[in-house]
Amino acid sequence: MKVSFDVLATNVGGNEGPVFTRSGSIVVTSMERGALYEVDPHGAGARQLVVLGGNPNGLTEGLGGRLYIAPSSTLTIYAGGTVNLSGAGVINGATSPNLTLYGLPTCTNITITASANFIGSVYAPEANVTISGASPFFGSCICRTASLAGSGVFHYDQALSGVTGSTGYYLSYWHEVTP
Repeated sequence: MKVSFDVLATNVGGNEGPVFTRSGSIVVTSMERGALYEVDPHGAGARQLVVLGGNPNGLTEGLGGRLYIAPSSTLTIYAGGTVNLSGAGVINGATSPNLTLYGLPTCTNITITASANFIGSVYAPEANVTISGASPFFGSCICRTASLAGSGVFHYDQALSGVTGSTGYYLSYWHEVTP
């Protein structure tokens, strides 16, 4: 019996998976690099989707392509480009301190729309953040500008009051404005 393999991508490190997504792509977890890679099924290589850190060793696509954070887990995302969350794209089964999105200097736009509940903190000082549609934001946000449109809402999560993270910032005062 002869077995042959096609190499679809190299330089993604030791990985687990693959997960064949509904969109037709292949996503692998690189334990060695602490990142997720999307592999072209036709052999055109791979692109890094997100740096997770640590030693990620499991991956699954939830219903509707959602990212689910279990109550006992944490997730830190470093984004170097535009971030678009929509349609319940991230489900945080825990509290705000369990999800942190760091926008690198090249991350200039973050959009949360179409009922994409966001429970976490955002530190993206170069980004313009837009919350629109029926999207609630629970947590904290340090950004260049913040815009609310439609019925999007922002709620500061008091669970973050004692969390400074790597930024050194902490909450000393806030004032909620009722429309």
